[in-house]
Amino acid sequence: MWREKNNTLIQDFTFKDFNEAWSFMEQVAQLAKEMNHHPSWSNTYNKVSVQLTTHDEGI
Repeated sequence: MWREKNNTLIQDFTFKDFNEAWSFMEQVAQLAKEMNHHPSWSNTYNKVSVQLTTHDEGI
């Protein structure tokens, strides 16, 4: 479940292992590139934390 803090959407994901976490990040990276929106995120082994904000608000 996404949560909101200071106009930022935050979500932590847990995967089976590092390979699944990395695969998820690769898929998200491709989508982010296509949309020209880039998340702030971190990865530690099987966990990925994502923070999303937008500069397009109100458009």
